[in-house]
Amino acid sequence: MAKYFNYFPVTPYVSNNQTSGVDTATNIIARFSFEKKLKENESSFYKYTIKDSDTPEIIAKKYYEHSERHWIVLLFNDIID
Repeated sequence: MAKYFNYFPVTPYVSNNQTSGVDTATNIIARFSFEKKLKENESSFYKYTIKDSDTPEIIAKKYYEHSERHWIVLLFNDIID
């Protein structure tokens, strides 16, 4: 899960007057989405019937070869909670 935040934008800031230099903060409220055209194009996704035992991580492992890409499965299917 920690690698997920590597793709978020960072913002430079000065934390206080006692620290020299500039720190960075990860913008965890940034949003990512797929373009509507991409989601409407049938050649850009796989049709898959979910089994009772499937989780987003299992599906990501099957199609993207890595379970940490589960966020692609969730986001492309508009699952945010």
